[in-house]
Amino acid sequence: MKRIIRLFSCIVCLLALLAAAPADTVSTAEAGITDETTELTYAQRLEKAREKYNENTIHIYRSGIGSKQKDKINICLYRSKSHKYYNARIVDSTQITDEAEMEAILETASRDKNFHMEIYGTMANLKAQWIAHNIAYSMATGSEESQKLVELMVGESISSIVGRSKDLDISPAKFTPAREKMLYSMIEIVYGLNHD
Repeated sequence: MKRIIRLFSCIVCLLALLAAAPADTVSTAEAGITDETTELTYAQRLEKAREKYNENTIHIYRSGIGSKQKDKINICLYRSKSHKYYNARIVDSTQITDEAEMEAILETASRDKNFHMEIYGTMANLKAQWIAHNIAYSMATGSEESQKLVELMVGESISSIVGRSKDLDISPAKFTPAREKMLYSMIEIVYGLNHD
């Protein structure tokens, strides 16, 4: 079922990417241009996000050993049957929509001994996966027309799809299908996610 949801995410994001993309490829904040009144650079936004999301506010646990903690961002690491590495499930990931906050959460996860950043890919790619998932979720919870389209594409009721898609599953890059990799690369470019 996760495969269907991931494929659905790919298709929906491809359709919605142009509509949801920012007007400019890189916003002034992402380009490092600071408005003297309110706009922060990406580095400043990331620093604020790191203050908000860190080891004190994020709980990382392994499936079968730990469990969710109230009032924290929960990340469940679990082994799939076909992979020797841990996959990561970010619980209620759709609540996070700011790119800098996504990065701060992923940075914290990457410091866990069971979350091997080198097998997951680049930070920009992980943020692209998160953005794609959020776009797909927003379509599944959006207008009646978009919900009907989602039901038609997946072949299930919208309530079933929404219930299972609040959490983001991240798996190692080498197990990501080629179509998804292409989508994530497009999102990286359109949203200007590479800040290195």
